[in-house]
Amino acid sequence: MDDATRKSLEQVVAEVEAERATNEVCSYLTQTLRELARNVDRSQRLIAMQLGQIYSLPASQGTCAADAVHAHVEATAAKFGEVRAAIAALAEAVPPQEYYKVRKSLTQWNETWSWSVRNAAFGACFAYYLGTGKLLSKEQTADVLGMNSVPEDRMMLATDEYLHGLISMVNELPRLAMNAVTAGDFAAPVQIAAFVKQLHAAFQVLNLKNDILRKRFDGLKVRNVLTQYDVKRVEEIIYDIRLRNLVGDQVESPQNGEAGALLAIMQGHS
Repeated sequence: MDDATRKSLEQVVAEVEAERATNEVCSYLTQTLRELARNVDRSQRLIAMQLGQIYSLPASQGTCAADAVHAHVEATAAKFGEVRAAIAALAEAVPPQEYYKVRKSLTQWNETWSWSVRNAAFGACFAYYLGTGKLLSKEQTADVLGMNSVPEDRMMLATDEYLHGLISMVNELPRLAMNAVTAGDFAAPVQIAAFVKQLHAAFQVLNLKNDILRKRFDGLKVRNVLTQYDVKRVEEIIYDIRLRNLVGDQVESPQNGEAGALLAIMQGHS
């Protein structure tokens, strides 16, 4: 074998070995990130479970009902510290400057945890709405999840993840309105209806592509095979209670101080 052929073969072998080593490191890192993402998912599921208990609180009316909901939401809000800890550990494992790194499987690192982050964003938005009747902004959501405290080149709250969280929250609001009526609270559905309509109008301004986010936005209208609409479901509840002259248009909202106090608890500042 002449020297040229030998050097050529040695170069090929070296490239194959280097690629194999890279693949092994990539495979190990992928498994590590998946396990850490599961920790994020477990912590956000605990919050979702606690938020789901809002529907089974003892039925009461007026101030008693509001106090019970507020106390339950505050207790749940304190649990976001576990989500922040899980997200911080996950971000620490992501190599610098590799948030959008594309692997041979043509997927990105961030896709490993994107679903869990969407659900965590839903939990933050829903908890804040339950406690204040207001919208939690993307910046505030990132603060609650601790994603403003990690390097953006490793992990961040993407806009589509925040929007997915909002849509999941809207999907819960018709049930919340119905639950309020069952408990004798005829004012809450009016507030919920106004909130849902505002969000729906805001989403209509967005030029969403024909992807999963677009399909989920369409789900605000077509919810299932029965072609029930999230907006329509809330409107039907309002129609029924107004037909019976059970509520007017005036709905009190929590004061800014109360909303700020709840946000501080969710962010771990108190």
